[in-house]
Amino acid sequence: SAYAQDTWRITDRLTATYGVRWDLNPPVDYLTFPVFAIDPDTWNPADARTMKVLPLGAATFETRWANFAPRLGLAYQLSRSNRWARVVRAGYGVFYDSGANAAATVQGPYSARCNNLAPCTLPPYTGPAIATVPFPVSVANQRFVVPPVFPDQFTFPISQGTDQLIDPRFSLPYVHEMNLTLEQQIAGRQSLEIGYVGALGRHLLAPVLYPPNRVNPAYLGNGTVGDTLTVFRNAADSEYHALVTKFQRQFSHGLGAIVSYTWSHSIDTQSTGNSVNLNGVSTQAFLPTAAELAAGLPSFLRRASSDFDIRHNFGFSVVYEAPTPRQPLARALLGHWTLAPIYHYQGAMPLDVIANATATIGGATGVGQRPMLIPGVPIYVTGSDCVAQYAASGRGSICPGGRALNAAPVSASAAASVGCLAPTTSNAKGAFCTPAPVGGQAISGNAGRNILRGFPLQELDFSVHRDFPFKERFRLRFQADLFNVFNHPNFGPPGSNVSATNFGFSGAMANSFLGGSSSSGAGFNPVFSTGAPRNAQFALKLFF
Repeated sequence: SAYAQDTWRITDRLTATYGVRWDLNPPVDYLTFPVFAIDPDTWNPADARTMKVLPLGAATFETRWANFAPRLGLAYQLSRSNRWARVVRAGYGVFYDSGANAAATVQGPYSARCNNLAPCTLPPYTGPAIATVPFPVSVANQRFVVPPVFPDQFTFPISQGTDQLIDPRFSLPYVHEMNLTLEQQIAGRQSLEIGYVGALGRHLLAPVLYPPNRVNPAYLGNGTVGDTLTVFRNAADSEYHALVTKFQRQFSHGLGAIVSYTWSHSIDTQSTGNSVNLNGVSTQAFLPTAAELAAGLPSFLRRASSDFDIRHNFGFSVVYEAPTPRQPLARALLGHWTLAPIYHYQGAMPLDVIANATATIGGATGVGQRPMLIPGVPIYVTGSDCVAQYAASGRGSICPGGRALNAAPVSASAAASVGCLAPTTSNAKGAFCTPAPVGGQAISGNAGRNILRGFPLQELDFSVHRDFPFKERFRLRFQADLFNVFNHPNFGPPGSNVSATNFGFSGAMANSFLGGSSSSGAGFNPVFSTGAPRNAQFALKLFF
C-alpha cells in the first residue's frame, strides 16, 4: 500500500484535507499445497456447468493494479464566537478490503484429507473410523495426519464431494464512507453535534452455492455428477445510514456529561461474509423460492436488514464531583466523592426465522429453508397466552420479556391455504409453516430474511469513588461499581427455527447470549457482560 495526504487552508475559515491510498493485493501463493483455479474464459456466474479448471499452480484471480482510494475532508467555520462557535465538517473516502477471507477458504486436491470421524475413502489412504487417534501416530494411522499425495499432473475429474473456489474475476471489496456534521458550541463549555454517517459496501464477498447438477462433472465430480461447489464472489452489497446526535459538557465546576442518540439502519444481502457450512450446522445458502427455482438462480442472497442492525441507540454518562464541605468533620466524611452513572439503551436486533436448517437442493446438503407466513395469524403472543405457551412447553409459568413467538398448532386448512405441507408438531407453528415442494424440490416460502426482532436491551450502571490524599504525591482511592442498578431483566432472542423445540422461547439472558454460538448462550463472561443481573465490585487503588 501507498498513501499520500495534504492539508490546504483554502481560506481563514475553510480547510481541506485530501489524499489517496493505493492498495495492491495479488492472489495468494499457496506454499503448502496448490489449489484449484477456474479458467476465466469458461466461467459463467449463472451456470457453472461450462466451467473448466486450470492446471495446478495457476493464479486464482487476476491482479488488479488500479485500486486507488481517494479521501477528502472539509471543515468550515460558520462562526468564530468564543462562546457560540459553529463549524460544519464533511468527509468522503473509499476504503478497500484485502479479500483475504476468500483466499483462506480455497480448496485443492491436497486439501482433501481423512479424519477419524468417518471411514476414509480417499486414495491412497483408506480405513475405518476410530474413536481416538493415539499419539505418537502409528504407520497405520498416518492417513489422519498426512494429506493424500497427488502427482504434479493428474487427470480430471477429481471428486471430493464439496469444493470451495474463488471467482476468477474476483476484485477487492470496497466501501464508500461519508459523513456530514454540524457542531454548535453552547455558552463555551457545552457543545451539540448533529450529523449524518453513511457507508455503501460494494463488490462485497459472498459465498454462492452451486449444487452438483449445476457444476461441470468433467472437472470437479465423477464425470457424471458434479461436486457441490461454493464460489466466493463479489456478489454482496450493503448500505448503512445513520442520524447521529451528541451533547457534551466538558468537565467544569465538578460536572461533565455526554448524551448521545443514534438512529441507524444497516441493510445488506448477507452479513457474515464467508460463513459456509455444508454439514447442516450453519450456512448462508438458502433454498430458492418457487419463482427463483423456476429461474434457475444459483445464488439465494436476500436483501434485508443486517443481522446486526440496531435501529435505536441511546446513552448518557455523567461525572459529578461532589463539593467538599468546609467544616472539618463534614469534609472528612463527605469530601472527595465522585459519582458517575452510565445508562445505555439499544433497540432489538433482527431475528431470522427458518423452517429447516438442513434442506437439500440438487445434491447440496445443509441448505437453509425459510417458511411460509400465514396471513391473519398473530406472530407474537403476550400476557396469559405467552404464559400458557411457556407452561405447555415445560418452561414454567413465565413470559420473559413480556412476549414470545406464537408457537400454537397450525390447522390443516390454514397450512393448505398458503401452499404448505400438512402441519405437524415440527413443520408448522403459529404464523409459520413449511412450504410444499415444487416438482419434488423443497423451496423457501415468502417469509423474508430478518423480518422479526428479538428484545431490546437497557441498563443503568453506577460508579462511585472517593480519594484519600495522605501525601503530596500519594492518594488512595476506594471505588464501588454497581452494574444494572435496577436489576432490569434483559433476554436473549427467542428460538427462530420452526422445526426446533425451542421455537419462540428465549433460552438465555442477554449477558449469556452475547457472543454465544448457540441460543443457550455460552458467550462472554455472564457476570460482567452487558445485560447481566445486578452485581457489584469494589476496589482499592493507590496513585503515586
